Amino acid sequence: LEGLKMVRRFQPDVLHVTSPSQIALVSSIVAKLFKVPLVLTYHTHLPVYAERYLGWVPGIVDAAWTTLRFVHSQADLTLVTSPQLQQEFRDQVPHALPPGALRPPAAQLAVHAHLRGPSCL
Repeated sequence: LEGLKMVRRFQPDVLHVTSPSQIALVSSIVAKLFKVPLVLTYHTHLPVYAERYLGWVPGIVDAAWTTLRFVHSQADLTLVTSPQLQQEFRDQVPHALPPGALRPPAAQLAVHAHLRGPSCL
């Protein structure tokens, strides 16, 4: 309840939440209540962790993907941290990553090149 009061006072233009997390699903409800876009950034590859640490549980990897599909179906945009994860996420959660969603505009690439300088790859 206190979180809702904070959001009401702050009046954000967008909610940006990391995923997977306990707050990701709650944030989807808050985003809908306040009519603001929800951006989820996917950092931890939940199905891999599920298999590694709970692989003895039947269906754990499928359950992880099902959870991710549901949570990310609530987001307006999902960002991922690598091209490999982008492809796997696109295969498993196709609505979360529309084609071209992660291609930065040319102006942004130019700024990145300038900040890196000539000695950086």
